[in-house]
Amino acid sequence: MLGIEGSHRDRERLRRMKARASLLLVLVGVLWIASYLVAPQSTASEFLRAAAEAGMVGGLADWFAVTALFKHPLGLPIPHTALIPRKKDELAASLGQFVTENFLSPETVRDHVRSLGVVGRTAKWVAQENVARMLSDRGSEMLTTAIHSADPAVLARLTTGALRSYTGNHSTSAALGRLMDNVVVARTHEPLLDVLLRSGADAIDEHHAALAQQLKAIGDRSGFLVSLASTTKRAEKILTQVATALRAAAADRDHDLRTTVNDLLERLAQVLKDDTAASRRIDAEIANLVHRPGTEAWVQEQVGTWLDAVVTLLSRPDGAAEDEIAKLIRSVATRVLEDDELAEMLERQLEQVVVTTTERHGHQLTDLIRTKVELWSPKETADRFELAAGRDLQFIRINGTVVGALAGLAIHALSLLLD
Repeated sequence: MLGIEGSHRDRERLRRMKARASLLLVLVGVLWIASYLVAPQSTASEFLRAAAEAGMVGGLADWFAVTALFKHPLGLPIPHTALIPRKKDELAASLGQFVTENFLSPETVRDHVRSLGVVGRTAKWVAQENVARMLSDRGSEMLTTAIHSADPAVLARLTTGALRSYTGNHSTSAALGRLMDNVVVARTHEPLLDVLLRSGADAIDEHHAALAQQLKAIGDRSGFLVSLASTTKRAEKILTQVATALRAAAADRDHDLRTTVNDLLERLAQVLKDDTAASRRIDAEIANLVHRPGTEAWVQEQVGTWLDAVVTLLSRPDGAAEDEIAKLIRSVATRVLEDDELAEMLERQLEQVVVTTTERHGHQLTDLIRTKVELWSPKETADRFELAAGRDLQFIRINGTVVGALAGLAIHALSLLLD
């Protein structure tokens, strides 16, 4: 048993093609015999005999060549036959190297990735409402599953270790400043700001009464005159106005509140980027903070709290979180479709990632092919190769017979002309 999983249909097609090529060779042999039995001295018989002789030579030669690829013809151990079984390992290595060098070269991979237009096609697909909602739902499910399986202690340990390593070798404030500057200039924070503004308004509405009481309590503690003006009704009115303003800013990206927020972010980014006393103090405070003994425990507590909050948010029966995530996904996809420079930048980044991955791991394809073929026996290897290419190779036998016959006719005709 070879363990071959080739379909019965492929094997039957190979068998039929072998039979046709062999039948043609037999037919040429019959014609050669017939040329001696029917008017052997006639011109027609001589031409038939010449064509049949040359056809048999061509057919037999090509039968030998094709058969010698997979086994010893007639079982005879003729040198340089049964090439595939004998040299299967060398062929596997050569095939893997050929594929890697010619199909996985950086130029070939880069051109192919660019021709696919992955970024544009993906953005167009994701921008559809049903697709964005589907991605939001699936992403929420996966995130919930991941959170349930996550260990806050491990996450806290990894996070704290990474923070301590980074703050010891880099300026945290400068990195934050550069990030904020790029985000604000490119306005890529706008979808997130939309979500935050709407979420803030929703939170005020949800906890309206409690917030009003807290706002009134603050007024009561601020002195007699302020307490007279800070009634519960006035506090509720202020909260309603704040929620209305947040929703208006979320709906209008040119709103004064958003402009103020963007200006504050730009100024903060500038302060963080510059090597000023403020940025140095921030770096020092951050470094001291992450190296404190109780930091890891605090991070673990916060991680657990945030993970629980995310699960609670994603588990809301009204699907509000999924709606907002879907809107965010659609807004990003729409931005990519409308901004040619952004799409081109993403396309270049994708190409570089694919090319780098191919350069680093493309050799594994050679190893995979070589390892797989090494597991096959010589007979199994020959059988697999013949099943894949043997049917087309039978056309070589047929062509050899036909071309040989035609060559025999031409040679016989030329010999008559030269006599």
